[in-house]
This record gives sequence, C-alpha cells and structure tokens, in this order.
Amino acid sequence: MSQEASPAPVARRRAPRGPGVRIGAGPLLLAAVGIAAFGAGGLTGAYLHAARARARDLVVAVNGAPISRQHLMRRMETWNVEGATVGDRAILSLVNDELWLQFAASRGVAPTNEEVELEFAEARQAPDFSAKLARSRKTLNEVRRAIRVALAQYKVLTRGVKATEADARRFYQANINPANPRARWVTPETIRISAVFTRDRAQADRARALLDTGAPFSEVVERYSVDEASRATGGQLPDVVRGRVKARIPGLDEIVFGMRSGDTIGPIRVADHWVILRCRERIPQQVVPYEQVRRSAMQGAVMLAAGERPQKVLQEFARFRQDAKLQAFWRHYEPALVLGR
Repeated sequence: MSQEASPAPVARRRAPRGPGVRIGAGPLLLAAVGIAAFGAGGLTGAYLHAARARARDLVVAVNGAPISRQHLMRRMETWNVEGATVGDRAILSLVNDELWLQFAASRGVAPTNEEVELEFAEARQAPDFSAKLARSRKTLNEVRRAIRVALAQYKVLTRGVKATEADARRFYQANINPANPRARWVTPETIRISAVFTRDRAQADRARALLDTGAPFSEVVERYSVDEASRATGGQLPDVVRGRVKARIPGLDEIVFGMRSGDTIGPIRVADHWVILRCRERIPQQVVPYEQVRRSAMQGAVMLAAGERPQKVLQEFARFRQDAKLQAFWRHYEPALVLGR
C-alpha cells in the first residue's frame, strides 16, 4: 500500500565542549567570527531552501526511485488531454515505466545505453520520424526513455528466446504487405483529395462552372458545399489510403485512384449528394528497406517465437508491482497508487 514518506527523526545532541582556552577578542577575531557566522548562516539557509524545494518537487518514489513534478507535468503535456483523472493516469504511467525498468534490472536484462542508442538511430531513419516527433510533443530524451522502457519489456518477455535470420525476413515480409492493415513498414499508395458536396445537380453544375473559371477550390467550397466537416478544412477530406481506410464516400477507392494530381472530376452522384472531387496530391507506395529495420524485424520474430512465455512473465511482473514500495509525497495521488496496484 502506498504511504506518505516522511523523513526519519533526527535525535538532538549537545555539541561537545572543547577545552577552556581563553582568547582575547580583538577586532580582527571579532570580524573573522562575524564573517564566519554570516557565511554559515547563509549556507545553512540556502541548503534548507534547496532541500525544501526538492521535497516539493518530489511527487512519488518507486522503490526509492524518484518521480518529479517536472516528469509528471511533461507526461501530461505530451498526452495533450484534459480531465479530472489525467494526473492520476499520468502518474500511474510513470510508475509503470519505472517498475518495468526495475523489473528488467532484477532479471539481469536491463537495457544498456548502447542498445537504446541503436534503437534510437533506427527510429530516426524512418521518413516520418520528424512528423511523429512533432505530433508526440516529446523531446529526443523522452523518446530515448520510451525506447528504454520498451526494450526493458521486450528483453524480459523474450529472455532466452531465439529466432533466425529467416524468421526475421518472414516477419518483415508480412509487414510490407499493403493488404495487411497492421503492416509496419509499408505505406500504401495515398491520394489527397478535396470535395464540394451539394444536394442537387443544379448547384453542383454551378459549382463546377465556377471552378472552371479558375476560382480557388476553397472559395467554391465555402459558397456551395453543404458538408460542414469538409467546409471547415476548405474541402479537404481525410487521406484515402489504398486498401486501408474506409472512405466516407462509398466506392471512393475506384473513383479517386483513377485520378492524377490536379485532376477534377464531377459532378457525380454519391448517395444523397452530388460531389465534385479534386486530387491535390498522389503519393506512391513506400516500403522501408529491410536493412533499415532488421533489428525490429528480428525482435518481432523473437516475440512470435516466445509463444506463451509472455503471459507467464506478465504474471511475475504483476507480483513485482504488488510488492513494490510506492510512496506518495503528494498525498492526493495515494488513492491512484492503491488502485493502480
């Protein structure tokens, strides 16, 4: 059970007296004593101030490992969500991360700095790394921390399990198949389109005529489109990914993948609307080369080879978490720590 940590009591004792030596209190000695007293008092005050500041900054300790206010605030900022329980969920997430690192260390498989940097270097090779980093709101060191936690989980769950190069290549092939919605290393062909939705053909014809005069698409959307969601984006629809995303317009795959960048088609009848479509951009399929993700492919193959072992390890981790000493220095997090066990 979590408990509020408090400093151990410090017994007071009288300072021992030195031999009775009498020294004349001349001006120089008085000045020296005054300076020393001032310095000692200033240092003591600064030390106590710093100690109090550190105490206020400490939110939770996990088996003695501190989680600070800064860590908590950063976790909530990167989540970018609101609600009465976001603090509780954030602190439990941080506690869980720390417990996985400690659990891996207790099993002798803690990730090394070299392993973390190798994984980090591979992650940075991904073409969308910068975009994902921006969306995540994480710093590079926070990404490294997340990699360390993920590595700790992987190494504990797969300790003693082996896979071959052929296993890794099979895992890779499964994850570059565009028909696999969970494929990790392929981005199927993608079309970016904008649309004008009208309720009747006459309105659609007028919208198309205005477009043919060279009017900006967004202005035509603002004037004629009745779809509120796309009106807010100037007519832009979510990306259409071949074989991956259920389009808002039935049969959209067949229509749009016949378009080239800059093409405009319509009006066409789609359900209860007349629609004009414009292809803003056509992005070809992209596949990450095997050599760039070989480590991850091997890890995936090892996880598959682990079979039922992860379930047993997760049970061991649950016991480790139950036995952990969790101290809440911010008392309002005590209930969350109790429920999170």
